[in-house]
Parts: sequence; structure tokens; C-alpha cells
Amino acid sequence: MLGDHVGGGGGALARWPSVLGFDRVVAKPGATVVARAGEDPLLVVGGYGGGRVAAFTSDLAPHWAPPEFVEWAHCASLWTSILSWAARVGSDSRTVTPVSAGAHG
Repeated sequence: MLGDHVGGGGGALARWPSVLGFDRVVAKPGATVVARAGEDPLLVVGGYGGGRVAAFTSDLAPHWAPPEFVEWAHCASLWTSILSWAARVGSDSRTVTPVSAGAHG
């Protein structure tokens, strides 16, 4: 499950390092907010047509992603999990589980 990989199952990914900023968005009906920065969606996933989509509302560059985030030991596995889920790598029956994320708006 994507949620298990990005933090829904607890463990090291249950709390992400803070980001310095993000775009404020409202998740569309039917989408799943996987991670939040406070009350705002930080990672939203859903479907479009026959595919899967993921929207990360911050970035991975020094503008909003501090070294603590991009150098975080789980950063690569986070993105591998997100992209694998979106590309349907492995089981097509994966689901998502909401998690909390540390972030500053």
C-alpha cells in the first residue's frame, strides 16, 4: 500500500522532515490526501481516466525543501513508492492511507 510506504504504517516514515513552503490546494472530491502540512494537503493521490496521479505541493529544490528533507534517509524510498504506485508497479490493488507530515507553510 502506498500509505504503508510513505508513512501510514508507522515507523520511520510516519513523520516527514519539515518543508519550508508549499502551494495551498484543495483536494478534488474522490482524491485521497496522503500527507498534510497542518491542515493543508501536501501529497494528494487519485485517478484520472484509467491512470493514477499524485500531486506533491512542495518541491525538492532548495527553494522549499531544506537539506533535512532532501538528505532524509527515506527521501528516495518515498519517491520510489509514490512513482511505483502511480505507475502501478507491483499489485494493482494497492490503496492509500492518510498520514501526517511536518511542514511549515
